[in-house]
Amino acid sequence: MMDTLILKECRFDCYIGIYPQERRTKQPIIIDVEMAVDIRKAAQSDEMKDALDYRDVHAAMKKHIQNTEYKLIETLIENLAALILKDFPVESVTLLLRKPKPMQRRNGAWAGLQITRSR
Repeated sequence: MMDTLILKECRFDCYIGIYPQERRTKQPIIIDVEMAVDIRKAAQSDEMKDALDYRDVHAAMKKHIQNTEYKLIETLIENLAALILKDFPVESVTLLLRKPKPMQRRNGAWAGLQITRSR
């Protein structure tokens, strides 16, 4: 049985996009994270050492995003999922990445991609 630890609307700035105007400055992205994790040990002990520290997950994502550049959100989201699975004790991770106002001259609030990856 797995539980779900959720981080909503994590905001980052990154270099992403295929067009030169997109790559001149960092753009905002918003990421929701859902991680399948067993919380029973932490719930029993009430000790942080037994819990998945979501601040560490956020910090790892931020560091990765700050140190990379991507053309495609597909590449960024895949690499973030792999990072979380490699560095944290989760069985699976679901990421929803939103790129606000991707179509500057068209209607649309955001474009995005959602993936789920497991061990």
